[in-house]
Amino acid sequence: MAAQVDPTAKTAAYRFVKAIPDTVTGLRMMHLMAYATGWKVPKGMINQRVQVPRRGGGTIRTEVLRPKQAEGRLPILLHLHGGGYAIGTPQQDYALFARLMATRPCVIIAPHYRRALQAAFSAALDDCRDVLHWAAQHAEQLGGSADQIMVMGQSAGGGLAAALCLLVRDQGGPRIACQFPIAAMLDDRCTGTGADPSTLTWSLAKNRLAWGLYLGGGAASAYAAPARAADLSGLPPAVGMVGDCDLFCPENTLYFDRLRAAGVATAFQITPGAYHGAEVFAPRSAPGQRALAYLCARFAEAVDGKLG
Repeated sequence: MAAQVDPTAKTAAYRFVKAIPDTVTGLRMMHLMAYATGWKVPKGMINQRVQVPRRGGGTIRTEVLRPKQAEGRLPILLHLHGGGYAIGTPQQDYALFARLMATRPCVIIAPHYRRALQAAFSAALDDCRDVLHWAAQHAEQLGGSADQIMVMGQSAGGGLAAALCLLVRDQGGPRIACQFPIAAMLDDRCTGTGADPSTLTWSLAKNRLAWGLYLGGGAASAYAAPARAADLSGLPPAVGMVGDCDLFCPENTLYFDRLRAAGVATAFQITPGAYHGAEVFAPRSAPGQRALAYLCARFAEAVDGKLG
């Protein structure tokens, strides 16, 4: 029997997102929906917008957020927003940033990486790599610690987080202390097996469309679709979670099974009754609260060096 969405999570936002067409126009509607919400930097936080140099020319607009009052060198969290690799913005995660920063003071670095509607793979990953290097090089100026850099993302951001860890392992770069691929978009071969189509906020059709835009007609490598990686050994400790009503539940479960088998320390939760983005579209629902509580608890453990 297919998993069922928790009744408390069936918000107006959930119903609206489910009804968005599985087209490029639909993706643009989702992007505009996020912008129409409007954002304010949460109280107690300072936001500095910087332009990070991009290899090959140009810059990457990047948000740097920190507590107004904090002492000592703080852990650095490179946060990569979701949006199917095609849409989205760092500001959509301000509410999450506030929760994480209240859990453990930290410096959050959130890049406006190039999305697939602007440039196909590997533009987004290249931008994330450049911002990671910049963060490590400027950690002291940012009030952060280069020895405690973590990377987190939801959906496509989770896929980028996983891909960035693979890239750094293979090609070198700043040490990543922990990775948080949350409800991650990991596998271009996704079939949607096990998911009830009527529950999906991110449908199989949208997923195929988004992957097509991201890959741009090219073949998928492990850096584009981390589920394709043959070797997952030597990666940073990993924290993940996904809803049982999420299209990505099977691929996230398998990825974390493979991480554990490769000797990577992991923590992973499947949230009952949660669809893709439940913690965003229904943060006060039972599954939304459970997901956020789990993520914040594991973040605290990672900062405190107690994960795994």
